[in-house]
Amino acid sequence: MTLFLLFFIPLTAVFILRVFFRESFYRSDTWLVAFRGLLAFLISILPIYIIIQSYGVKYVRSALYFRFLLADFLILLLPLLLFYFFWERRKIEYEYGQRLFIHIFAFVNGYFALIGVFAGFLHFGFYSGYRLFGYPLLLMLADLSVILGLYLYSAGGDWKRYVSFVLVLAVLVLSAFVPFLIQLSYIFWGTFSCLFLSFSAVGVLYLLYRKRIIPTE
Repeated sequence: MTLFLLFFIPLTAVFILRVFFRESFYRSDTWLVAFRGLLAFLISILPIYIIIQSYGVKYVRSALYFRFLLADFLILLLPLLLFYFFWERRKIEYEYGQRLFIHIFAFVNGYFALIGVFAGFLHFGFYSGYRLFGYPLLLMLADLSVILGLYLYSAGGDWKRYVSFVLVLAVLVLSAFVPFLIQLSYIFWGTFSCLFLSFSAVGVLYLLYRKRIIPTE
């Protein structure tokens, strides 16, 4: 049952790359960028672990929600954004188009490749339906929203580029309600919210791909 947690994100990323961006799948520079993303995560593991472990649990509703928001999502994405803007972005030679999108896709998914393994270690012995199945879905949703947000930011040229970060934050805020509802024993609503967010994301991404907002060439 832990296999879904461990491998869902990297296998989904490989599937997307292989099916929708086949040419980039066979380019060695795509995998080199992914390796740099993986390296960024490995560098970040210890600080992330220390911060999460030092953040105590307070069973007050507002504090509980913000702990899920921070520990399950924000603290994982902050190093990714720092490494992207202060390290990886300097290596990008494209201002728009598929090559830019694939560069961001490869770096972000390289970073996310071992997040499931890290989550499995972090919550070892305390697995639940949410941790094994819901959490990987929400992490993949965060993964794709960050990719889209960084692409729209990098390809944009005016104030509208900053709207992409608002959209990413909105996804994270909504995602944090899933474990919050489950923790409060609203299992049905937590599960429904998780599935609704996941299927909605698939629909939106497919629409963006068909409309070529996500570049196809």
